[in-house]
Amino acid sequence: MSNQIISPAIESLFFAQDDFIWPREVRNNLELRRQTKARSLLCKNLDYLFKWLAIFNFSLERTLNNHQIDLDKITAIYQGLSDFFESDFFNRRLILYLPFELIPEADLEVKSEKLIQVLNNFRKVYLENWRELLKMHDPRANFLDGDILEPELSLSAPEMVSKAAHLIPLLMQKKLISFPEVVSLIENSSDEILINSILDTFSVMLDLGLPVDFDLLVNSKNYWLRNMAVIISDQPPVISHLEAKFSTIRDEGGLELLLSKFQQEINQVESGCQADFASFPARLIWEQKKQTRKVLEKYAFLISGSLMAGSLSARCFKNYFCLASNSNSVSKLLVIYSLKIMIEKIAAANLSRARRDSLGFKDWLQEINQEADSATGEALQSILLRWFNAGIIDQSYLNYFDLKPVKLDAFFSASKVGLDGALDHLFQVISQIKQETALANILYPVFIIHGSRIKEHALNGADLDLAVFVKPGVTFDNYDYIKETLAGLLKHEKLKGPVLQFWLHEENHQLQISDFEAQDKLVANSYFVHVLFGGAWLGEKRIIKRLYNEVLTGYLTETSELKRNIYLKELERTTIQYRLMHKAYANFYPERSRVNTDHAKDIDALSSFYDSGYRELAAKLFIKKIFLPRISV
Repeated sequence: MSNQIISPAIESLFFAQDDFIWPREVRNNLELRRQTKARSLLCKNLDYLFKWLAIFNFSLERTLNNHQIDLDKITAIYQGLSDFFESDFFNRRLILYLPFELIPEADLEVKSEKLIQVLNNFRKVYLENWRELLKMHDPRANFLDGDILEPELSLSAPEMVSKAAHLIPLLMQKKLISFPEVVSLIENSSDEILINSILDTFSVMLDLGLPVDFDLLVNSKNYWLRNMAVIISDQPPVISHLEAKFSTIRDEGGLELLLSKFQQEINQVESGCQADFASFPARLIWEQKKQTRKVLEKYAFLISGSLMAGSLSARCFKNYFCLASNSNSVSKLLVIYSLKIMIEKIAAANLSRARRDSLGFKDWLQEINQEADSATGEALQSILLRWFNAGIIDQSYLNYFDLKPVKLDAFFSASKVGLDGALDHLFQVISQIKQETALANILYPVFIIHGSRIKEHALNGADLDLAVFVKPGVTFDNYDYIKETLAGLLKHEKLKGPVLQFWLHEENHQLQISDFEAQDKLVANSYFVHVLFGGAWLGEKRIIKRLYNEVLTGYLTETSELKRNIYLKELERTTIQYRLMHKAYANFYPERSRVNTDHAKDIDALSSFYDSGYRELAAKLFIKKIFLPRISV
């Protein structure tokens, strides 16, 4: 029978009644249909509101009082969100990602009495569920940079945070909670993680000019609150060291001096990372990229500021970097970073000027593109897609670089993510697995294609991640044989990475995933739901249907709240935190708005978590793809 590619299971659940890959008891389940219909309608209505908010500069009050707005849809949105929070314990985590522009202020005035009632109920439900979220702890790195040290490098467990607590300054701005209520939360809690997370927000409150009652802190019985009164009473302003240096770059001489310092810092990063992480290859690559990016941003900020101030001319800038001696790979990255910052800053103030200025760099960027290595090519792709999504350049500009727009909340499409050549190769490998007896006795002729490429979160240079299923009864001494054989078969340039292995066993005449106590990192376990439900399946439909029926359906009928919570958190982590929050969003979209105060770093505001554009995308993805419906079969 012919091989097929099947959309990710989490997506096919939305169309289960028409998708015969799922067993009949799933396809015909009325509760599943009800949930998918509600989620689809909520996403559609949110898109409607987001478009109107953009027209009115993200003012909810102006939007809701415009005579053209469909108040029935707005009512349905806020009632739908209230129902969503209440319908499942895990759904309240949407509050962590809901755009702040959607949250109605306590004193918001609207003309519709019906909408007033719905908004009042929404605030009540929102705050009740937010208070429950305060009790939930997450690794802080999940919301900061995704950097959780490997066990062999870490001296302690990852730092934990009550992320809901970090929303306090924003909720105070909305007048949904008061400072005395915040103080009460600390005084009535013994949860150290929650207390520390709330204390993180105090400096930000002052930055935002929110009412902070020092007498309440000084007279509190709580030591931490009294101590905080002392800390924030002497809070010094933060002065940017870089902004003061814009005028130092005035000509090629100044640029040459700057580039000399830049290269020294890049060399220090390379030697320092080699010294610290030579024995940990994955960590070495991560640290070197992270630290190199910080150096690039630092110097690009200086160059872009000098260009905008006029102390450095665009002609001088271009002439200097066009010299062969100054056009190495890292220098090209610095050019791209500098242009990105400059054009996007101009666009924030004057979009028409940014459009004109971007045209002036078009041919130079194409010259860089023609000689680009993978890192330069990805950086260039990123800057162009950011400009496109900001409205700075149009489709024809993208076409000039052979690029297509990316929609990060779209459903899967094999053609859109550029899998054609790799798919043909995978089909050939599947045929080989069927035909070679040794392999056919070990592996099912099925692949799962998963990871950032499938979600369109990756730039063009990314490989495809793969997983396979090992048949019941196969002994573990075949592990190395499977790994080496697949490495030999997968010869396409996008399929060079190691392949995850799901080992199966039979239990009560049903296939189950085996969980090994001690396992290699390539042996997947039953908690790898992001692969099972987030990846596209490739192979013979008859076999895929059996795996869906016997392996995946069990996740929908799971009765253990603990297990289900772990599954959903894994979907949340891989769908809207790792890669998207910490890399992909910034690759494709410029910053829209975020908490930008002197002490915003105290609540980890340097990540995209607070960016309103990211939150809009994350909210839609949460509703669409963090979804494991509970059904009875």
